[in-house]
Amino acid sequence: MPPAVTALIWLHVGAALVWACCSLVVILAPDRAAVARVGDACAALFAAAAMPFTGQGGWWVDMPADYMVPAVAGLALLLGTLGSQRLLGRLAALALAGFFLTLGLASVRNGGPLALPVAAKAMLLGLSLALLPWRAAARARALLLLILLMAGAMIGIHREIPFG
Repeated sequence: MPPAVTALIWLHVGAALVWACCSLVVILAPDRAAVARVGDACAALFAAAAMPFTGQGGWWVDMPADYMVPAVAGLALLLGTLGSQRLLGRLAALALAGFFLTLGLASVRNGGPLALPVAAKAMLLGLSLALLPWRAAARARALLLLILLMAGAMIGIHREIPFG
């Protein structure tokens, strides 16, 4: 396995663990804004680092990776720097959510460009990012985020880690 792919995998694992820990802290103490900001930064890092994996099966002709990877990285940078508390950060989170949900749903429908397990994880990431701007019920949102992160981890463990 190339070192860049190994580094991306560990970056994903680390960002997912910190994001899950932030969600757990928000469930226990929902009034901590700093923890929510760290969770937003982890979500942005997770989304930006997911882009090399989404290109695994190629791209559609009208959606080349030369344009989409920098666009998604820019949105992730905007989310990471501003957080989901500010308007531009919320819009970046929703744009990223729409991108990953559309990519996952289109891959399931068309049989590509993503394989089914990766498409399912892209949809879970999109749903997780869509929850970030929701501030009405912090504990419910954090619990849903934790469930979605665990579901994505279970798909990864079940489908992508060879056990034999």
